[in-house]
Amino acid sequence: MPSRQPTTGCAEFRRQLKLTRRGFLQAGGLGLGGLSLADLLATESQAAPRTSSEHSVLILWMRGGPSQHETWDPKMEAPAEYRGAFGATSTNVPGIDICDMLPRSAQVMDKWSIIRSLHHTNAGHSAGDQILFTGHPPGPDPTVNIHP
Repeated sequence: MPSRQPTTGCAEFRRQLKLTRRGFLQAGGLGLGGLSLADLLATESQAAPRTSSEHSVLILWMRGGPSQHETWDPKMEAPAEYRGAFGATSTNVPGIDICDMLPRSAQVMDKWSIIRSLHHTNAGHSAGDQILFTGHPPGPDPTVNIHP
């Protein structure tokens, strides 16, 4: 199956773009499993009482997604050429503004947190992701992708 290879981007990104028959079947199987998993998780969450010490974490890890300056951290005081295309809106937490395209998120800002900065010293995208998600550096074979 031929694949389109971009001329830019890191080698890991180009490698992940290559679609094989095995990859296609794996993705399709995950999609079908995900349909029933959502119902199962919804049923479990309704059945189990929550205590105040339990918390949920939702990570929006959008590699190649919108910039933080166009979503969670607008820089309205920056020169126009550095700002995002959208405006900012106030949230229900004083001093925190987010993109004006996220008005419902702004209404419940006191219920969640934004982590606006992460740091690691590894120049590789996938290796850096692994460090940030697991707290462990990659092993000796950098071709092994061990995301959680």
